[in-house]
Amino acid sequence: MMSWRGLFLCLWLGSACLGVAQERGLRGLPEKKWDELSDRNVKAMGRAALLIRPGDWKHAETENFVYHFFNGALSTPASIEAEFYLRFLLKELGKTADAMRGKAHIFLFDKDEDWAAFRHLGQLDPWTGGVHSEGELFCTRKPGAALSNRTLGHEMTHLAFFRIHQRSLPLWLEEGYAEYVSIRSYASYHRARGFRAAPVSRALSDGSLIPLAELTALTAYPVETDARIVVFYGQSEKLVRFLAKTDKPAMLSMIDKLGKGDGFEGALRSAFGARFMSIADLEKEFRVYATKDFGSSFQNTTDED
Repeated sequence: MMSWRGLFLCLWLGSACLGVAQERGLRGLPEKKWDELSDRNVKAMGRAALLIRPGDWKHAETENFVYHFFNGALSTPASIEAEFYLRFLLKELGKTADAMRGKAHIFLFDKDEDWAAFRHLGQLDPWTGGVHSEGELFCTRKPGAALSNRTLGHEMTHLAFFRIHQRSLPLWLEEGYAEYVSIRSYASYHRARGFRAAPVSRALSDGSLIPLAELTALTAYPVETDARIVVFYGQSEKLVRFLAKTDKPAMLSMIDKLGKGDGFEGALRSAFGARFMSIADLEKEFRVYATKDFGSSFQNTTDED
């Protein structure tokens, strides 16, 4: 006899598969030949990707993206996620799709050997599962692995930042905002499909925190230890979340200023006024916030969700 856990799993998988099937049926992406695409201008890494099994690539496009893939069954669910994450992100940033400056290209890999070949061509770290480059996005997407992680939402943020600002933003902001939005959009995507989910941001120990003057000046990832890079990502996300909770319009104003090349302290002071006149003022309040958890997997949130 099947246990109640087994029954629940079967029902859960059945509903999930049905949802994907319905989405495919309603919004299936028709494949296009390369010459039929409205935008065929791919950058260096895109051209390198297309050299891998060049005769096997398939193509499709939506209002905001051009997709390149080997497995046609993956294109529709991946496009649904991508469009959802982009809408979520643009709403967060107070931007419209026009800010993206045209369609972006997304390359989907479904086989380990193809992704390994691409990693080699792009000189990527061996653990890389997704990457943004020059306004294009590359990621792995295995059959049956939809909804499995935040990679697509995270890399979507890097892609949108680059296309909106036409330059790289400070490292802490790039990674912190990508983590912040991917955590929230991933939970929102699940809830829209009937799952119980809420964004979660774990507390950091006070002794592990990187001084903000150092964090906001980093131009390369801290590689002293694995723990250090974990703190970098977690603290960057916490800082974005704190600024958004404190005054979201001010934070968006600060992002625009940083996108124009302003220094962090000047952009902070200009956007937040008397609240944070210096990095030291910000650090006093932020350290308290950073050492607290936010959210849990099964609670509803109101202020930051």
